[in-house]
Amino acid sequence: MSASATDYIGMWYRARARLGIDDRIEFIFIHPASGKRHTVALRHRDHDGVGGIAESLKRMGVRQPPMPLSRRSDASRNHPPGGSSPPRPKSRRMRPWWNG
Repeated sequence: MSASATDYIGMWYRARARLGIDDRIEFIFIHPASGKRHTVALRHRDHDGVGGIAESLKRMGVRQPPMPLSRRSDASRNHPPGGSSPPRPKSRRMRPWWNG
């Protein structure tokens, strides 16, 4: 079974956006000690749930764990078709986002 290179879900969200239907998804992070909330809003046509969480954490300055490559065209230069996988980054211990 092969995956389609066409992003049909993204196409659906873009079509809905042309009709004025908002596709915003909000990720809310709450600091466990202070209760302070930090919200990151993204367009669903650009990110799925997991990708949105990863992008939100990235925008908050959290180093990312190794993630699967995207099917987006800008990721193709890191993983050429038929080529070998890019080297995996060395494993690193992740800290909670609220510790910086």
